[in-house]
Amino acid sequence: MADPIQSLNTFVQSAFCQEALSPLSATAQIAVEIAGSNPAWLRRTGDKISVEREGTKADFTFRLSSQTLEELLQIPPQDVGEFGLSLLKRLIEPSPERRLEVQVHIGLLDLMAKGYFSVLLKGGKPVAKFLASHKAFGQLRKKK
Repeated sequence: MADPIQSLNTFVQSAFCQEALSPLSATAQIAVEIAGSNPAWLRRTGDKISVEREGTKADFTFRLSSQTLEELLQIPPQDVGEFGLSLLKRLIEPSPERRLEVQVHIGLLDLMAKGYFSVLLKGGKPVAKFLASHKAFGQLRKKK
């Protein structure tokens, strides 16, 4: 993979990803650490979500390997629910090289106010079923 942050940016700029992340508020910030590098930051710039190289305070931090990013970017972006399910399955992946780690830095009210639950709702039945059956939220811990 060439530049992982550029690959992430190309994906985030796709119509599929923009639609999936459209509920996020102007104050939402997500840090993405790829293979231990300095994070890329996802946040709203005007009416689009963009990837930037600097940020302030993350609501979430996602940590993943270059391999995991490459595998996720290979998934055909056809259905928000199926793609969301692929992301969620990476939370419980036993192999560290393929796992997606998530750290939550904000509380429940901020999660609601910033649109994160609306993003989950876009995942529909596949995401809801996974969350109910795996208790995935129990694995997420708020850490400041």
